[in-house]
Amino acid sequence: MQPLALELRPRGPCWIEATADGKRVFGKLMDAGQQETITVRDEVMLRVGDPGVFVFAINGVPGRPVGEAGLPVWVRLDRQNYKTFLQPPQ
Repeated sequence: MQPLALELRPRGPCWIEATADGKRVFGKLMDAGQQETITVRDEVMLRVGDPGVFVFAINGVPGRPVGEAGLPVWVRLDRQNYKTFLQPPQ
């Protein structure tokens, strides 16, 4: 089974922390224009500091908003639920 490619590319300052497949792989303040890609085999837990500026894609498909601006959230994304985080086709 192919891993998921989770691309993080915030539109503004946003703290993002990620634990993929049980290992903390990422944790930092990202700014607009920065990008990181996380490879996910089974699941990833994301801590998103400002969902209002958090932009992501999974395997190249844009993701939907994960919360309200300014209200930090935890997001659990795995092989079974990741499609629910994608934007519907136009």
